[in-house]
Amino acid sequence: MLRLQDFLHVITPSGWQLVPEWCDFYFQLGAILAEQNNSATRTVVGLAVPTRAYAAPFAALGVVCVRAKVPLVHESDEECFAKLSRLPVGERLIYIFNGHRLKAVYEGLDDSDGDKKLRVRVEDKKSGGLTYFIHAEDAKSLEISERETGELPATQRGRPLLKNQSFVEKFLPEIDLNNFAGRSRLECAILGRLNVLRDEVVDTKISLKTVVGKRVVHVAGALQDVLRTSRFGSTTNAVRSIVMRPDGKGHARGLGLPQVCIFDGAESYLKSRSSWTRSASLVILDATETGFQSGVEALNQEYTTSRLSDLPPMLPAPPAGVELVAYQVRVI
Repeated sequence: MLRLQDFLHVITPSGWQLVPEWCDFYFQLGAILAEQNNSATRTVVGLAVPTRAYAAPFAALGVVCVRAKVPLVHESDEECFAKLSRLPVGERLIYIFNGHRLKAVYEGLDDSDGDKKLRVRVEDKKSGGLTYFIHAEDAKSLEISERETGELPATQRGRPLLKNQSFVEKFLPEIDLNNFAGRSRLECAILGRLNVLRDEVVDTKISLKTVVGKRVVHVAGALQDVLRTSRFGSTTNAVRSIVMRPDGKGHARGLGLPQVCIFDGAESYLKSRSSWTRSASLVILDATETGFQSGVEALNQEYTTSRLSDLPPMLPAPPAGVELVAYQVRVI
């Protein structure tokens, strides 16, 4: 598996530096949780840490990187077309066209010439209401939008599938990027303080080193480029993860359940743990936060009363000062 400290850099006052080894611990932990597939049980990992800084985003990065290799659930063109044709008129869509994602509205089924097509409008009616007719073989270029509201624009070019393509290409070299960036699938949820997570996911600059000619250059990006969170990205972007407040509000349920839910702090765990009982859980308890002891007590109670078994010794060794507990509980 990839080791972040071998290739990923972060900007510091003295320039680009390789990320510290503890970042890789969280990355590997997220990757292992992403591979836990059992419909009857789920894995819970609890961490008591000196500081929660960047723990959740790097764990989420491991989840998304592993899950990016898993093909999307495939349905035939005809099945996809039939599902879309049953949508109510006015349903908001995303139309993937020429490498861009366009806001769209479903206008109903057209069979005026005996050939069934989906009518998809991408511009405001006042400006002409540009409409495309989508046959069954192109139905997978449409995706139901969980976040779009309001009127369509008068004109639109759409957003590129990948905003920072060179960075993502180098970070996920073996992934079909059109699939990754063109279709939504929820892999990971993070519940925590939004302002702190925005700083870590969006505003912290990271890079990968590459050689151009005889020069070594840094291809810069942010964790958001890979995590593709709905809250911190455009409403037309394909989603791979979500970030929510500690109370868990704001989740577009149409995205489905994540493979892994990360509780970034005791407040998130105490307020929302009962709402996320079908996903693997990573609980990060910061020893400096006010609710730390209450979070530890709640985690210990679940371990005592609900644990089916301890997790086999397959997790990475935690950094100094980090305490770890891992177990399995029944999916409810």
